[in-house]
Amino acid sequence: MHGLDIDERAVQLASFSVLMKARAKNSRILRRSPKLNIVTVRSTQNLSLPAGKEFVESDWRPLLEAFKEADSLGSLITPPALDEAKLLTQVDAFETENPVFKAGAQSFRDLVKQARLLRQQYSVVVANPPYMGGGAFNSTLKDFVSKNYNRSKSDLFAVFLERCIELLRVSGLLGTINQQVWMFLSSYERLREYLLSHFFMVNMAHLGARAFPEIGGEVVQSTAFVLKRESVKKKAGLYIRLIDYKDSKQKEAEFSNLDNRYLRVDQENFRKIPGSAITYWISEGFINAFVQGTPVDSVATPRKGMVTADNERFIRSWNELFISNISFGLSSRKQSVESGSRWFPYHKGGTFRNWYGHHNWVVDWEDDGFRLLNMKNEWYKVGSTNHNLDFILSLQLYGRK
Repeated sequence: MHGLDIDERAVQLASFSVLMKARAKNSRILRRSPKLNIVTVRSTQNLSLPAGKEFVESDWRPLLEAFKEADSLGSLITPPALDEAKLLTQVDAFETENPVFKAGAQSFRDLVKQARLLRQQYSVVVANPPYMGGGAFNSTLKDFVSKNYNRSKSDLFAVFLERCIELLRVSGLLGTINQQVWMFLSSYERLREYLLSHFFMVNMAHLGARAFPEIGGEVVQSTAFVLKRESVKKKAGLYIRLIDYKDSKQKEAEFSNLDNRYLRVDQENFRKIPGSAITYWISEGFINAFVQGTPVDSVATPRKGMVTADNERFIRSWNELFISNISFGLSSRKQSVESGSRWFPYHKGGTFRNWYGHHNWVVDWEDDGFRLLNMKNEWYKVGSTNHNLDFILSLQLYGRK
């Protein structure tokens, strides 16, 4: 068992936890002073080679350069090839000649060890990677990720997903918990294509929001899965959908519910969908619609509907207002201004209805939407979006412009 972390305290806690687990199995294990393969990925920024003929600078320089920015990059670093025995022999020889160098010698041994652990490949890799959007990267991390992990650069969790699969042997397994956005967003399309082409999704527990009791709200939406490094032909995985349960206890209780399980899902079907979204729950008929059907954008111009960013202020049910304050049947923004009205029909969508559409709502679009379009000048952090002004109040919405 091997472990790496950029945080010294995390390494100490992990080492303690592993030792206590081992102690539970073997009461005498602490008598033998076991050496753990759990290390901190340390920077070499302040590590200099000591003067002495035993150290050959050309042997060490690539390693010292590789870990200069380890404080920012940590386990993302892939060290250069190294002759471990040769380097450790130099450390031993120098320490023999300079006994007071013992503490410094350990720093060089640790450097060799962290390089070895980051170069070798493993049968199993397990990770709960850090979450950090690309906008929060410092310059060192941003440049490194753009150069080495271009298809996963949108968030650090995706970068670590790609780094972890680099550490896998053929037929090795990766178990990780990540944000679910990589399954759907266009910014991760290249990453999905790569994973679906080279790895088999053995199983997935799609957890969604509130998977951890200490994290509330909808911001962190998670999925835990196992990937295998092998061909995906004629293989089907297991997917467990737990996103609709309100907290971690419910998700745990429903884990074994067969109604939440999607068995023998062929991941090749994901590639039949534009963008290769990981939509394991859709039917064969739905998938075939993408293969055999006519894309909507070949006959119309799809648009996402308006996002007001404050429905309580800008949206009303039509029956809350005097009917005289609502204008119906207009076909242009010019007409809306000329009408002098404040409220206009607004379709928010909703669940299936047999006999009547979702004609429930009206939106404040007085003075050509002045209030809605100027929200950022007020106290709002984020204003409304997706106004589609070329289509608003226009029958062009239903066909190509």
